[in-house]
Amino acid sequence: KVKDFAGSEFPGISKDKSGKSIIAPAGKSLTLESFIYVPAETNTNQIIFQKLSGSNGFTLGLSGSSSLTSASIVFGVRSGSVGLVSSASIAKSEFNHVAAVYDRQVEEGLLKIYVNQSLVASSSVSGLFGNIDFERSPFYIGSGSSHREIMPGKLDFIPASTYSGALDDLRVFHSARTEQEQRSSSHRGIFASEDLKLYFKFNEPTSSFGDNSVVLDSSGNSLHSRITNFSAYNRS
Repeated sequence: KVKDFAGSEFPGISKDKSGKSIIAPAGKSLTLESFIYVPAETNTNQIIFQKLSGSNGFTLGLSGSSSLTSASIVFGVRSGSVGLVSSASIAKSEFNHVAAVYDRQVEEGLLKIYVNQSLVASSSVSGLFGNIDFERSPFYIGSGSSHREIMPGKLDFIPASTYSGALDDLRVFHSARTEQEQRSSSHRGIFASEDLKLYFKFNEPTSSFGDNSVVLDSSGNSLHSRITNFSAYNRS
C-alpha cells in the first residue's frame, strides 16, 4: 500500500516532505511498467496494481484462467462516464516485461499494452480523461477492490484473491513510454527524471532499517512504503 503523499510514511529518510500527490497523473499520460511472473497454475481474478476512488481510477489485473501456460492481463481506466479497457496474453512460469500505457499523446487517448517491449494490444475505443478525482487514494500492489463497470459491457472487475506471483522493478511514469524507450531501459537501472513518479526496485538488503518490510522509492519522490504481511521469502 503506497500512500500517495510525498514523504508521509518515512519523513526521516525522505527528500520530498511536501505531502503532495505524486502518482495521480492529473491529465497527463500514464505508464505502469514492471516485470511480472505468473506461476503455472490456475488463477482467479487478481489485482496487480490499482489506484481507485469509487469507480474512478485504474486497475491492472489478471483475469481468471484455468490455463497453465498463459494468463490474460487486463488494464482498465475509468473516470465518471468514460471507461477504457484493453487486455493481452502473457506466458506463465516466466518473467514478462509489461508496460500498461494510457497514451494522451494521440488525438483521442488510447490504452496500450506492451509485452516484452512489443505493442500487443490497444483499446478498441478512445477517450480523454481530465483530472481523475483519486489523488488521496492509495496505490495498491498485489491487492485492491472491485472496479465497477470497467470491463466490456460495463461489467465489474471483481478480484477473488490477492496477487499470487512475483514482481520486479516497478516504475510509474507520467508519460507514454514507447517501445524504444522500454528497450533502452527495461533491463538496467534508471535515474530520477521529471516523468518518473514511482520506482520500486524491490532489492533492499535485509535489516537495512531494522524492518525488512520497507520498500524504497528510487524516483526521488519519497513514496517509501511497507509490504503488508511481509515474509523474508518475498525477497527470494
